[in-house]
Amino acid sequence: MIAKKKHTYHQAWIPVLIGIFVFLLCPVKTQASTGGHSADDAINWVRSQVGKGLDYDGVYGNQCVDLICYYYKYLGQTSPGGNGKDYSWNQLPAGWQRLQGVQPQKGDILVYSGNSANPYGHVAIYAADRETYHQNFDTHPYVEKITYRYNGLGNPYWGVIRPDWNSTPINNFTSILASEVTQNSAKLSATTNLTYITECGYRIGKSTGSMNIVEKEYPNSNTLNIWYTASNLEPGVTYYYQFYYISGSNVIWSPVGNFTTNSIKTTAIRLDKTSVSLTEGETTTLTPTITPANATNKTVIWSSSNTNVAEVTRGKITAKAEGTATITAKTADSGIIASCTVKVIKKEVKPVIPDGVNQSSDGNWYYYKDGKVVTGFTGLAKNAYGVWYCKNGKVQFDMTGVIESKGTYSGWYYVKKGQLQTGQVTVKSNSTGWWYINKDGKVDFSFTGLAKNENGVWYCKKGQVQFGTTDVIESKGTYNGWYYVKKGQLQTGKTTVEQNSNGWWYIDKNGKVDFNFTGLAKNGNGVWYCRKGKVEFNTTDVLYSKGTYEGWYYVKKGQLQTGKVTVEQNSTGWWYIGKDGKVDFNFTGIASNAYGSWYLEKGKVNFSKNMNSYTDPHTKLKYKIVKGKATRI
Repeated sequence: MIAKKKHTYHQAWIPVLIGIFVFLLCPVKTQASTGGHSADDAINWVRSQVGKGLDYDGVYGNQCVDLICYYYKYLGQTSPGGNGKDYSWNQLPAGWQRLQGVQPQKGDILVYSGNSANPYGHVAIYAADRETYHQNFDTHPYVEKITYRYNGLGNPYWGVIRPDWNSTPINNFTSILASEVTQNSAKLSATTNLTYITECGYRIGKSTGSMNIVEKEYPNSNTLNIWYTASNLEPGVTYYYQFYYISGSNVIWSPVGNFTTNSIKTTAIRLDKTSVSLTEGETTTLTPTITPANATNKTVIWSSSNTNVAEVTRGKITAKAEGTATITAKTADSGIIASCTVKVIKKEVKPVIPDGVNQSSDGNWYYYKDGKVVTGFTGLAKNAYGVWYCKNGKVQFDMTGVIESKGTYSGWYYVKKGQLQTGQVTVKSNSTGWWYINKDGKVDFSFTGLAKNENGVWYCKKGQVQFGTTDVIESKGTYNGWYYVKKGQLQTGKTTVEQNSNGWWYIDKNGKVDFNFTGLAKNGNGVWYCRKGKVEFNTTDVLYSKGTYEGWYYVKKGQLQTGKVTVEQNSTGWWYIGKDGKVDFNFTGIASNAYGSWYLEKGKVNFSKNMNSYTDPHTKLKYKIVKGKATRI
């Protein structure tokens, strides 16, 4: 029986004590060959790892062996590493067994020898036949519970490694107790019964995670009844404590106990004000003084006798309505009270004109600031009904146009009957030009493209309509593409061909360049062959057109050739071209070009035709035909 002296709990001990605590937990003091853990402890540990990715050595990611390396470490041992199948032969900790082909037991390490799909083998932890724990199972890089039978996997089951669970020490603490608790001290005691104890002690702290060892002894005794007096404690604080002993090579910790030191009660409370007068809406704060100043619980409970008159929150009083109320401050631990009488005076309410546009008694609308008309203000201002254009402080309901504003609405805007117009894109004018208006009703000086109003669609550059522009131009936004404008206005309603610096272009009825169009199209200068929307000035051919000019036509340097009958060729033959420039597939007879006269059947020169005498049905003239060429006879 050993009785220990009184010991003081004080921060000055902490650096030394942390070193002692680390020493107690180092591997030299392992509990037998499993770190003092039972098989049930080990299974609870591996269950706590489920869902985690473990990488013990930082190589090849989260492998099955990484789980086993951490398992060895948990049991106070060091794994030899290697591949899964290596655990059928590698070095074992003292007392551990390697058993081939046996029925596994709880806590065993399962070893799989590998196959052609996985020549490296596999390792896992056994809890039951259908409860095993693996990492990298089916390439899942985390710990997971598998419910297949332990020997029913694709990897062949080899056997087990069985830790030495039998030498796990038993916790022999029979009681721990805190007694004689005061405001700043407590007596801590513990009892155990072992064959031999070489060291014992305890630790204490304000939480289970902050306990530090404050005492250790070397009793060399068979029986241990110890007590310590912890002092210099804080009043009204809960402390946690735990005893330990060393027997043989085993460190055993007791269960954690706790106690709360006695509080210092409040004996009085005083307020800095005992009466106060406030106007409705005003606030003030009461400051309480607690006696004694070192009272453990300084919490004050606030209340009002009439919350309709005055409310109180953490000492702050808010005057609500005319009347009288009593504010009470009560200590939470002893229930002692102090009070303050509050008289609330009715507030005189003056009509307030909000900032912005408001109607005056004269029937007009004005821009107000701080309750007064701002006669120097010209620009846009807002009220509940919209945004309005004011000049010299007065709303201009007769104003329709594009105006400049400064202040909150800075820029140029379109107003109609004095109101800002929003919600749609349009083009509107003032004395300096026509302008692109965006959905905010504002002139957008960054916009270049087409925009629409009631008079048409207009080409804008940097927000302004370009009445001097006649061109094929590019537009983005609502009108996305290339379009033909004349004097700034989009030209619609007919197809045509128009030019810009990049070429001549086919314009559809929407006024847009149609880059899908291939065929003939007309303008004031003639009829032109377009390919993918662009006139091909280098094309001289008999070619096919769709649309308005449906059929085969002869073009020269991109232009349809009309006014005379001729014969022209393309890759498929020589063809009869009528005065309209079109191939006439109904024509059979004689026609001429610069190379002579030719015999044609259904519009095409027949180079295989030979006749000693042929009368042209159109001219009644006679010809000799040799390989399609006609000579008069």
